Amino acid sequence: MNKCLAQFIVLILFLLYNLNSSYAQSPSSDNKNTGTYFYQKGKEVLRNGDTDSMTYYWNKALSAFRKNNDIEGLYNCYFGYSSIYMQLGQLEKAMIYSDSTFLIAALSKEDPESYKDYLTYAHYRRGNLYNLSYDYKLAIDAYQNAIDYEMAKEMPDSNHLSRTWNNLSLLYRNAGDYQKAMVGYEHALEFGESIKWSVKAAILNNIGQISFDEEKYDQAGQYFIKAYHLFVDGIEKNAKEPTINEVENYVNVCNNLGKTYLKLKLNKQASKFLDRSLKIQKEYQFDRVQYLSNRYLGQLSLLEGKSEKGISYLHKSITLANEQFKTPSRDIGACYYVLGKVYMGKGDIAAALDNLSAARKAMCRSLPSEQRLPNNPEDVLGEVTMLKVLALEGEALWERYNQDHQPGDLQRGMDNFEFMHRLIVHMRRSYLSQESKQFLATQVHSAYGTAIRVARALFLETGNNHYADAALGFMESSKSMILLESLAANEARMFTRLRANARGKALLEQEATLKTSIATYKRLIFEAGTDKAASEETLKKWNQRLFAANQDFEAVQSALGKEFPEYFALKYDTEVASIENVRQQILQKGELLLEFYMDDAAIITCAIGSDFIDITETPLLPEELKQINIFLEQVSNFSFYKEASVAYSKFCQASFSTYQLLLKNMLDKYPGTIEQLVIIPDGVLNFIPFSALLTSLPNDAQSANYSPDHLNYLLKDYTLRYAYSVKRQLFYQAITTRPKANAWFAGFAPSFAEAIDNTPIRSCATDQLFDLKYTRQEVSRISEKLNGKTFLGEKASSEIFQQVAADYRILHLATHACVNTTDPLYGKIYFGPSDYLYTLDLYNLDLRAELVVLSACETGLGSIIQGEGVLSLARGIAYGGCPSTLTSLWSISDQTTAEIMVQYYVELLQEKNKSEALRQAQLSFLQNQKSAYQHPVYWAGFAQIGKDDPISLANNFSSFKWILIVSSLLLVAMLFYFFWLKS
Repeated sequence: MNKCLAQFIVLILFLLYNLNSSYAQSPSSDNKNTGTYFYQKGKEVLRNGDTDSMTYYWNKALSAFRKNNDIEGLYNCYFGYSSIYMQLGQLEKAMIYSDSTFLIAALSKEDPESYKDYLTYAHYRRGNLYNLSYDYKLAIDAYQNAIDYEMAKEMPDSNHLSRTWNNLSLLYRNAGDYQKAMVGYEHALEFGESIKWSVKAAILNNIGQISFDEEKYDQAGQYFIKAYHLFVDGIEKNAKEPTINEVENYVNVCNNLGKTYLKLKLNKQASKFLDRSLKIQKEYQFDRVQYLSNRYLGQLSLLEGKSEKGISYLHKSITLANEQFKTPSRDIGACYYVLGKVYMGKGDIAAALDNLSAARKAMCRSLPSEQRLPNNPEDVLGEVTMLKVLALEGEALWERYNQDHQPGDLQRGMDNFEFMHRLIVHMRRSYLSQESKQFLATQVHSAYGTAIRVARALFLETGNNHYADAALGFMESSKSMILLESLAANEARMFTRLRANARGKALLEQEATLKTSIATYKRLIFEAGTDKAASEETLKKWNQRLFAANQDFEAVQSALGKEFPEYFALKYDTEVASIENVRQQILQKGELLLEFYMDDAAIITCAIGSDFIDITETPLLPEELKQINIFLEQVSNFSFYKEASVAYSKFCQASFSTYQLLLKNMLDKYPGTIEQLVIIPDGVLNFIPFSALLTSLPNDAQSANYSPDHLNYLLKDYTLRYAYSVKRQLFYQAITTRPKANAWFAGFAPSFAEAIDNTPIRSCATDQLFDLKYTRQEVSRISEKLNGKTFLGEKASSEIFQQVAADYRILHLATHACVNTTDPLYGKIYFGPSDYLYTLDLYNLDLRAELVVLSACETGLGSIIQGEGVLSLARGIAYGGCPSTLTSLWSISDQTTAEIMVQYYVELLQEKNKSEALRQAQLSFLQNQKSAYQHPVYWAGFAQIGKDDPISLANNFSSFKWILIVSSLLLVAMLFYFFWLKS
């Protein structure tokens, strides 16, 4: 910092001396012409690579421009010097001359358009230099400033805007924020035919890169081919001498087509474009990306079974990369990573580890020789590549440990995964788009699986609870982190000094407005995308507004973090949950917590009791996974009576098989001591109604008797509740002063008068929203018991719901809902035939409710995002801040649901825990039904998620009764006084 400050002061003194001495002289047109002559002469000799002569001429030009007070000439010279030193890799000198352009620009303030023009290019150059220096955050800010100044001009330069958007988006892409990058590229292309062909080709190439990174190889190939044809037309057909940048991008497009066809296993096409790449590089004497060509040729050879040739190419790619780049370098690291991955696939773990170690070291800014890993995630270059390196190296160490138990391999693997986790947390903090966070979660889910296995092995080997805590922490990090961040942000807003500070309050209001705007624009974009009549212009307009709102939101978030550091600390609280935390703050007497991690190979279960910890790994065989799917199919099968004995046999076998896989061994270890289960599921386990699992098979597999007297449902022996994560449960246990709503209960039951009033199912079929006559009875009966407020029929609108949602401690929605498996943020909960809220809308509610009951179909279903969980309507409610939700797992019966819901509130009035209230309501329903309605499809599709403590409804209504009695006595006394004593 001191060195930079000294350089800056010297620079200012140098410029002021030269400028002041030149301004003291009389300006003359000869000096201007002389300066221009020498400046152009310098550019001419530069074309021949003669930088010494260029410097001679430009120094003469600078002298002439100073004498003539020629701001434009001075600016061009300093900008030119920064370009030359940037190309030579002398970034410190390039930055000094770049800073000079800002000082020169300041002299042109009297000419606003020139001032904007100068600052546009100055910021653009600064962005390039920060990018090359790996200061990505500063580069992003610089490019955004360049865009802002360009857009402020009366006639913006479309080509320069496109280039700047392209560079900005490339930074987002390199950071793994693909959603932002795509929006930026759309901006870059919006100028249509006014963009130079080479700029358009570069943008299409970069869009293809995003599709490639997202493993959409067909789509990537389409973009690359479009870019390729632009280069063929622009260079080959026009026989025009290309610029260095055009050659580089042409080569990159050929390489990208090569690697894409490699992924598609179209080897001939891959070979064609890789050969073309090498030919272009030879023709134009361009060797900057030969390392890439050799890397892809190596991969091609390996695909063709030419192992030695392939590895030779890969070694050559590393040699070329080391010649081309200085360490640290993301590109060098990527070359070593590819070779390490190849050796890993060949089973040569030692060679794999050597190359992965080299990759890791190549991507660290500063790493003392005695250290394996950097001290800080910010010292990493190429975060996405580094994650891959750390994960693969950790996997290699784990495999070697399993083969020959080499000392230290487990601990080195553990070090890798702990640093990987720190890097992921660092990346989550820098990403602001939820889509990018979800993509990151998907990418690292399997790596967390290996991390859990390593921590478990260390726990079993050492007995040290630190490793059990680590295993639990890795499990937690593989799910619900985005949800937890959202909840933490909500609470941080409540409990910091933000609301008591005028500036903080203004920022929070601005943040809330922008969140609503972002949700609105996303909704409009989604609906325009599904509407064939919507114009491209409309879609473009909403995308532009969404991007602008996201940029403003990011600025507000940055201001909150800088000006209110305690808010940032609360929002990104990354303290790892420990076993002791669980025992002291979550578990109740006789309760067992079971957290699952699931991948293709196995199910890992972390079981925490009051005096034990058990971490087990159970192989997941294809037949066992098949039984899980059969169970899910049969438990929600309303047509079970059509082939009654077959359906019964399938249900019993699949239910018991799933119980054996998930619970039996664990529960058999502790007979008689466990009464309640806390389930934190993963993957497809999120959809399992554990209450309907059978703890034994019935003697008669053909009777089709679903009675609880005949079948041993888990519900009979255990109370069950669910959680998204341990951290979320601990989070709510820690919140004791959360603002409470004023009123107790609000129930919503819209009518669907336009539909047929004869279906018993709360179906999510969007083309047939049948009227649900029992929902209004359900809400009315519950409201009567709780002295609550009902919103029935037309009064149960989405608008009214959003207006009053924050006013009630319990919200009950009895209606239709529909999951959207393609776009999970756009699942719908209906408030009328054409009135609904998306899951996305629920994310932006500001709830004070202690409990939300979603008495509608499929509110717990949605798309599984690996590493995050199920994006469902219920999760949308959780994002809104509600600590407890009762949700459904399938289309539920209208009539039987109403009965269970009413009984659920009867049990709550007795101050039972929410999960126990649900259990008793389900048992009561089973005991009072005929056999046809004892099938789990009618009663098992409900899950109590989140905080489980009782709601003191009884005390509330006892107080209400006493108030009523006292008020009545006072009224009688007043009447007695006025009418008897007065008389």
